[in-house]
Amino acid sequence: MKRKLNITRPENVGKRLVLTRLALGFENQKEFYAATGLGASAYSMWESGDNFPRVEHMMRLCQEFKLTLDWLYRGDLSSLPHSLAVAIKNEAAKKPERFAEALRFIDDEIQT
Repeated sequence: MKRKLNITRPENVGKRLVLTRLALGFENQKEFYAATGLGASAYSMWESGDNFPRVEHMMRLCQEFKLTLDWLYRGDLSSLPHSLAVAIKNEAAKKPERFAEALRFIDDEIQT
C-alpha cells in the first residue's frame, strides 16, 4: 500500500527544518547552519519558506545529521532514526497549529 506524502512547498520544507533543528537540540539557526558551513541568509530564507533549498545543500544537512531527503522534502519520517522521528513529533506536538501542514501525512507507525 502506497502512503500519500505531503506535496513539497517551500514553507513546509522550512517548517521541517525548524522541527529538525529543535529536535536535534539547536535552539537557534546560527548553531545549526554553522555546524554544516551553510550561509546565514540562505538558511534563514529556507526556514521561513521564502526560498526553496537546493538538493546539494540539503544533502549536506542529511550527511551531518543523519536526515533524509524524503523527510526534508516530502515529510516522510519513516526513514529517519527512530529517536529522531520521535523527537520531531514531540516538537511538532508543542505547536500543532504551526506544524500541522508540514506533518500532514506522517507515518502513523512511528510511536512516541
